[in-house]
Amino acid sequence: SSSPLFLPSGRVHIVTWNVGSAVPPDDITSLFGPNVSDGNIDMFIIG
Repeated sequence: SSSPLFLPSGRVHIVTWNVGSAVPPDDITSLFGPNVSDGNIDMFIIG
């Protein structure tokens, strides 16, 4: 799942990958959801 976290000085987008032993896709941009490329995210955290 993923969700944006709004901070006073920036915006962080957190994405988790927890699908048993499956590996994430080669192109991880699909994990971020729509409108992530709009430039409003200051930091991505992937775990």
